[in-house]
Amino acid sequence: MNHDVQPALDALRHARAEATGTLRDLIRIPSVGGTAAESEIVHHVAGLLRAEGVEIDLWPIPVAELSARPDFPGMEVGRDEAWGLVARLPGVDPEAPALMFNGHLDVVPPETPPPGPSTRGPERSATATPTAAAPAT
Repeated sequence: MNHDVQPALDALRHARAEATGTLRDLIRIPSVGGTAAESEIVHHVAGLLRAEGVEIDLWPIPVAELSARPDFPGMEVGRDEAWGLVARLPGVDPEAPALMFNGHLDVVPPETPPPGPSTRGPERSATATPTAAAPAT
């Protein structure tokens, strides 16, 4: 093997091991929507990004305020706490196009009904489920 490529291969092996470990840590957090683990995983990822020097914006989402609005579309699960997280890694050329990745950190149990009137809370729908009730204010 060409010895010039060995440092690159070693770096790739290290990166693979590190990425695998990070993924393993994330999978261990049972981030079911509406549970404390949902907030835990958002804060965990924010910490990982911050440790890498990535700019982050982490804020609490006003769930009670939003769910009280008449135009609120509903939630896939009941929750009284949620967090928003945006991470930004500036490029080297401010004129270059931006690249955005979007994702979710929470998971929804397979038996959860799709969002809709039945998840808007008992005051808005006769078919509301107990776990989907709007948070008390």
